[in-house]
Amino acid sequence: MKCSRCDKEFQCESTDPDKQCWCMDMPPLLPIPKQFENCLCPECLKLFIKNSESN
Repeated sequence: MKCSRCDKEFQCESTDPDKQCWCMDMPPLLPIPKQFENCLCPECLKLFIKNSESN
């Protein structure tokens, strides 16, 4: 999968019913801006969370 923000390839396990995606271990955060059509990579999601917590 490609990150909607930086286009970096990363692994997403959300489509595998026997696994849990890494993002499930992140703090819940909604909404993700509409400009991001798909998932964010770990680095971009961490940055987004950090920026949202400071606002």
